[in-house]
Amino acid sequence: MDIRAVFDRVSLREIAPDSFSLLIEGKRGNLLSMLSTPGGKGPHPAVVLSHGYPGNEQNMDLMQFLRALGFAVLTYHYSGSWGSDGDFSFRSCIEDANTVLNCLLHRAADYAIDPARIYAVGHSMGGFVTTHLLATRKELRGGVLIAPWDVARTYALSKVDGECRQNLSEVLSCGYGWLRGITPEKFDAELSRDTDALRLDKLAPKLQNVPVLCISGKGDVVTPPELHQLPLRDAMAGSKSFRHVTLPGDHCFQAYRPLLWETVGEYLLDLEK
Repeated sequence: MDIRAVFDRVSLREIAPDSFSLLIEGKRGNLLSMLSTPGGKGPHPAVVLSHGYPGNEQNMDLMQFLRALGFAVLTYHYSGSWGSDGDFSFRSCIEDANTVLNCLLHRAADYAIDPARIYAVGHSMGGFVTTHLLATRKELRGGVLIAPWDVARTYALSKVDGECRQNLSEVLSCGYGWLRGITPEKFDAELSRDTDALRLDKLAPKLQNVPVLCISGKGDVVTPPELHQLPLRDAMAGSKSFRHVTLPGDHCFQAYRPLLWETVGEYLLDLEK
């Protein structure tokens, strides 16, 4: 894919790209959100883009690339994060993603969006959220999981495996001081209560016919593929709609961002055909 040509084509659109700040009302208050539209007459396909935990990497470069390809992109912040109302929890993140999708479907006509061509993309914890969204929302045409974090599976294994326990502790600690209403005790209570319901590999039966691309980072030490993505891949064995690829790079693919853009963009364009 010629990335320069992709962006050059944006300037040729009769209607310019635009962005709209949205306050989406959720179960715990307002969710700070932004809808970025691609320009042109539409109707446009759209992507719900979910960021990770606690959200330092927003993947806005990926948003801009997808918008240049012709997708409207809705980004948002979970309850208890980055100014959104309420307290943070893993369950609430899934609920927030559903709320955001509902808003996009309800207001599709306002922004020249085709409600039959909506996709979900998520990175890290956003991949966790996106997996749950794809498993339950038939309105979605497919999606991409970028280094998804299977926090619940890691929690289950942490009871018997010291390496898993260390991985979970290190990742969870990144949220303290950033996210509202979280403590180690609250995380433990939630993950203990909802372990199987939150595990990504347990969602495999609901994903069998959903077009999904799962991307792993070869050098990812935050969500190591063998712990977080390969179990889902193995659980999806035999599915013709599930695809797994490994790219070079770390958890955020910091040295390979254009390759990540291309991989995600080409997959979504294939689903558009």
